[in-house]
Amino acid sequence: MINNYPLVSILFKVLNGDTFVTSLIGHYGHSKYHTDIKPAGYRVHSGGIWSALSEQDKLDASLNTFFWLYRYYKRIGKEKYANYYLLKYNQLVIARTETYIIIKELKTRTFSYILNPIKDILRPFKNSIFSILKIDKAKK
Repeated sequence: MINNYPLVSILFKVLNGDTFVTSLIGHYGHSKYHTDIKPAGYRVHSGGIWSALSEQDKLDASLNTFFWLYRYYKRIGKEKYANYYLLKYNQLVIARTETYIIIKELKTRTFSYILNPIKDILRPFKNSIFSILKIDKAKK
């Protein structure tokens, strides 16, 4: 149950604790869709913590919350939930990253996957290749 872990310490690490608590309630409890309840409204006002944040700060706060949800579910052995929040975290990291950085990283990783096996194949011949090159330079 929720009481098995000092959640208060985690709640102080996240800005949007309602997301964290809603996840916990959903994990440990049940839900029901009520068709008889009219749609609710969300009041945006200057006194709200979340409403006052810039979009970048909201993104950062969401990243932090998803990280701590991942850590919590990983710690209690709920891999399915941990992986869900790790995926959400990674999606936000990618969304926050400039496109050119992602392309550069993909190119670097792709080339390393191609070049590393070639380097491994050539490694035993490294000394003999250098000795051949030195001989050729000496002949000139």
